[in-house]
Amino acid sequence: MVVLSHDAGGNRSQSVRALRSYLPELLDSGYHVTVPRRQYV
Repeated sequence: MVVLSHDAGGNRSQSVRALRSYLPELLDSGYHVTVPRRQYV
């Protein structure tokens, strides 16, 4: 499963609230968090 979370800047309270809602459930279900490696040119 891929969950993409992003926002357009400014007030991020809705983004934080959403993460606090679904992230613990996913982690408790066995999912894990990965972050793509940045490639610098």
